[in-house]
Amino acid sequence: MMHGRTKIAYLLIVGIVAVVLIAAYAILSMERRAEDSSTGFPEEYSLESVRISLSTGGGLSPLIISKVTIFGNGTVKQVILYNRDRFTSEFKEGKISEDDVKRLLEVFKANNFFDLQDSYEDLAILDLPGTDVSLKIDGKEKSVRLYGTAGPIQIQNIMREVRKTIEKTELKESNDSSVCEILDSAGAYKYTCYCDFYTKSAIANNNPKACEALKKYPKPKYWSGSCYDTCYLELALDRNDAKLCTKIEDAERKERCISDIANNLKDENSCDLLAGENRIRCYAKVSALKNDPYVCLKLEEKKDIIDCIIYSDWDEKEVPIEPHCEKFENLTKRDLCYYIAKDCNKITSSIEYGHGYPYMKVREVCILHNIKFLWKRYGSEKAISLCKEILFQFYQGVCLSKLAEEVKAINKNEAIEICNMISQEERRESCLSKVGR
Repeated sequence: MMHGRTKIAYLLIVGIVAVVLIAAYAILSMERRAEDSSTGFPEEYSLESVRISLSTGGGLSPLIISKVTIFGNGTVKQVILYNRDRFTSEFKEGKISEDDVKRLLEVFKANNFFDLQDSYEDLAILDLPGTDVSLKIDGKEKSVRLYGTAGPIQIQNIMREVRKTIEKTELKESNDSSVCEILDSAGAYKYTCYCDFYTKSAIANNNPKACEALKKYPKPKYWSGSCYDTCYLELALDRNDAKLCTKIEDAERKERCISDIANNLKDENSCDLLAGENRIRCYAKVSALKNDPYVCLKLEEKKDIIDCIIYSDWDEKEVPIEPHCEKFENLTKRDLCYYIAKDCNKITSSIEYGHGYPYMKVREVCILHNIKFLWKRYGSEKAISLCKEILFQFYQGVCLSKLAEEVKAINKNEAIEICNMISQEERRESCLSKVGR
C-alpha cells in the first residue's frame, strides 16, 4: 500500500510520460503528413507533362477572362478576352527557361499545393473577379479557386511567384490561333477566343480568309448569332466595303451591314446590293444624308421613286438643289423630277400617283402637297387655279383650306374668300373657323 507522497509522485511521473508520448505522437504525425504531402508531389516527373495556369475573370470586371499558361518547355501563352470593346482582345506568347519552370514547381511543392482546399471564398464581398491557380503534372491535376480576400499564405506565395514570372516574361502578339487552346470549352470561352482572334486578324491584315477559318469551329448551342457573320460584318464596316456584307448569312445582319455602309459613304450604289423595300429605304436615307432628293430618281419604278420621296420627307422640305428635270427622256421620271422640285405647273403627263390617292394624277398630288410653296412662287390667283385642277372635291377642299391658312397671315379677307370657294359645307365651315371668320 502506497503512502500519500509516493502515490502523488507516481501519478506525476505517469502524467509526464503521457504528455511526452502525446507530443511524440503529434510530432510523428506531423512528419508523416509532411512526408505524405511531399510524396503527393511527384519526386520525378516529365517537364513535357507540366501545365501551370493562372486565370482571372467574372464579377464587374471588363474582362470575360484573362488566362496565362506556362508549359513545361518554357512556352508561355496568354489570352485576355474583354466584355466591352470587342476585338481588342489580346493574344500573346513568350518563353522562359526550363530552370524557371522547375523553380516554380518547387514553389508549388514547398507550399503543399496538392494539400490545399479546392476553393477559398470570402462571400462578404460581392461582384469581384475570381482567380484560379492550377497545376497539371504527370497526369495529376489540381485547381484552387480564390475569391475576395480568402486564401492561406501558401496559395498567396504560389500566386505571387507565378505573377512575378509572367511579369518579367517578354510577351509578344501571337499569330497562332492555337493560343486559344489554353482555354476551357466551358462557358464558350474557347469559341469566343477563336471568334475574336480571327476577326482581329481579318481586320489587321485586311484578310477575308480569316473569317472563313471560323466555319470549322462549331458554335455552342446557346450562342446567339454567328462569329462567321460577325467577322465579315466587322471587316466590312472597317473597310467600308458593302460587297463584303454579302458574305453574311443572316439576312437581317446582312441588310443592316449594307445599309450602314451605304449611309457611311453616302453611296446609293451600295443600296443596289439590297432588294425590295430595304433598297428603297436605303436610297431614301442616302438621299436625306446627301441633302439631294434627286437620288430617288435613280430608282427605276414610279412606285419606288415615290416611296423614296415619301421616306426621305422631301414633300415637307425645301429642295436645296436646282433641278435639271428636262434632261430626263423618260416622261414619268421627268414629271417626278418636277414633283420633287415642287414645280407642279410643269408636270404634263397624266400618270397616276397611287400611294393612298387612288385615281389622282401626280400633278394633282404635287399641287395638294406643295400649295404653300406654289402660293409663294406664283401668288394667290395662280395657287387657287391650281387647287381647282384637283378633280376630287374632298382633296380640292383640303388644298383650298391649306392655302387659306397660309394667306390668313397677310390678308384675312382674302383667306375667307378662299374658304368660301370650298364646295363641301363641312370642310368650308372648318376652313372659316381656322382663319377666324
